[in-house]
Amino acid sequence: MSFKSPYYTSSYLLTWLRRAQQAFPPLLEKPRNFLQATIFFRGSAPATIFVNSSSEPQIKRRSLLSFAALLIFAGLMFESPAFADSNGKFPGKGNYADWKKAAALAEKAMHLNPHNSPLEIELLTKALQIYVFDGKIFYLLGNRYADSHKLALAEENYRKATQLEPEFVDAWYNLGNVQDDLQAKSEAEKSYRTALKIKPDYAAAWYNLGVNLYEQRKYIDSKKAFDSMLKVPHTKKNAENASCYLKQINSTANLKPAGR
Repeated sequence: MSFKSPYYTSSYLLTWLRRAQQAFPPLLEKPRNFLQATIFFRGSAPATIFVNSSSEPQIKRRSLLSFAALLIFAGLMFESPAFADSNGKFPGKGNYADWKKAAALAEKAMHLNPHNSPLEIELLTKALQIYVFDGKIFYLLGNRYADSHKLALAEENYRKATQLEPEFVDAWYNLGNVQDDLQAKSEAEKSYRTALKIKPDYAAAWYNLGVNLYEQRKYIDSKKAFDSMLKVPHTKKNAENASCYLKQINSTANLKPAGR
């Protein structure tokens, strides 16, 4: 079973450029819009060269949009946090300054080279001592405990991640993985199903759910899970493995005990 592992990135410049790219299109589409915005907000009419055949209200509307984009761009440049993770943003709870400190530690943990799970765990634990409202830090710590085969601690941290961020699909998926490994099959099934409610085309979750149900001897439900996996984009390896399980299920003489 594979663990999903989004990470904090130290590449603030890349994040800034990505966000700037989203703010820039109104300016880049017609470069004169920026000049129009400047002229309008200074109270002067635009020069004819910038007007072309458009009416003044249309120009002013475009100019206002461009000026708003400029303000957004400036805010992103000067007010954005010093890092961002692949999925997230400030959770909106607790103290923003504490979050920045905690996330900086999480970022450092994710970029240790060479990989060092004990030190990563130490840094992530310190981060959570500073700020306890970011589910992604709990998730990252859960990943490190899972990598270190400390499954009970991994489960605890994944569960906290899902409590803080109920729509965190990969946290539910990884929670199901460790519960499976802990032989908590029924709990793992619930976690996979929760992940699939959030993301119905999550092929890996469908596959793991199929295996989970097969091991619980719920063969009919297992077959449904594998069939669902094959209907969404999936890996060749999972498709091959699912086919093996389906052959075993189809060869089972009595399916009645496996149903619900």
